[in-house]
Formats: sequence, structure tokens, C-alpha cells
Amino acid sequence: MPFPKNNLPTGVLPWGREVEDQINTLNQIVKKNEINNSARDAISQTNITNLLKLMADQVELRTYAVEYGFAQGTKLSFIGSTGLPTPTYIDTSKLSIEINLNKPRNLLINFSSYYSAQTLFPGTSTKYSWDITVEIYVDDEKVDAQTTGRSNDFGAAISGFVSDVGSMNMVKIVSVPAGYHRIYVKEAFSTSSSSGATDITTTGDSLIVTVIQ
Repeated sequence: MPFPKNNLPTGVLPWGREVEDQINTLNQIVKKNEINNSARDAISQTNITNLLKLMADQVELRTYAVEYGFAQGTKLSFIGSTGLPTPTYIDTSKLSIEINLNKPRNLLINFSSYYSAQTLFPGTSTKYSWDITVEIYVDDEKVDAQTTGRSNDFGAAISGFVSDVGSMNMVKIVSVPAGYHRIYVKEAFSTSSSSGATDITTTGDSLIVTVIQ
């Protein structure tokens, strides 16, 4: 800001010049501070934005899990020669996880289950087979499947029963875009026997989905 015409007496001119110089210096300091404050505010806003993005990212990187604690609705008996030669799906509606993502991600999908298959024979020569199939779906698209079972043809008389126990374990990484996704599991049983009956039970069915980078 320009100063008005100097009307000071000659004796105080040095003092007046000093005052003018100090005011000019102060104005320069104020302007520099305004520039520095604007730069600092911009940096702070950028840091806040980045922090909010990081927090949202960390919230999204989490693990989801559902589990059948016991053999609810998964024990079936198949009697006689017809059995269930065509895979029959059971109710696994609870083995489903829904996720909403704000950016493309990778999903680490884990499924595990324990099974028991017991075939009772009436004491005659018996041919039998059974299968358990597990399928994993993401947005109604099958991304993985696994089958276990047994097929035996006995030529001699058998009494009592044959018992098979074991576990099924599946791990799959699936890339998905941003948005809503549903991950779920289907289980199917099939069996046939020339005589006798087969009981198949699955327990501890567990679906775990971890959102990773």
C-alpha cells in the first residue's frame, strides 16, 4: 500500500522511514503466511482425504463367515435299488454371504465340511455307490466344485454296514468388480444300491470369505 506524501518535519524523517520499512516488512510477512497457510491447508485436506480412503479400505478388507454347527437338514436315507442316481441338492440357503465393495477386489473363499456315509446291508451280495458334490458360486456363476464318494461291487454276502468318514476342503481366489456380490454354496448327494440303505450326513459346513487387495 503506497504511503501518502510525507509531511513530517525534517528531524523526524529517519523515524518515519523506519516505520514505513517495518510496515512494508510486516505486509510481506503477512502475504507469505497467507501463501504458506493455503499450502498447508491444501496438504492437510489431501492428507485427510487419503486417511479417509485408507480407513474405508481397511474397513472393507475383512472376513465374513457362516457355519452349520450341526447336521441340520443334511441327513438323508436312500433305500433300495433306485436310490438317487441323479444328484439331489439339499437346503444350504444359510451358506450364503453378501458383500458390497467400493472397488475391485480379490475374494479368498474357503469351504470345509465333515461327512459321514453309512451303508447298511441286508446280508446279500450288494453293489452300491454314493457321492457328495460341493459347488461354490459367486453371483450365480460356479467358480469351483469338488466331489467325493465311493463305488463298490461286493461279490460275497455282507452283513452289517460299511462306514466312510472324511472331510472336504476347498480354497479359491476370485476377482470381482466393485458393487454387490453374493457368495454361496450348493451341496448335492447321490447314491445307488442293489439292496440296503445309505445314510449321508454332513456336519460343520463352513463358508469363509476374506476380502483381500
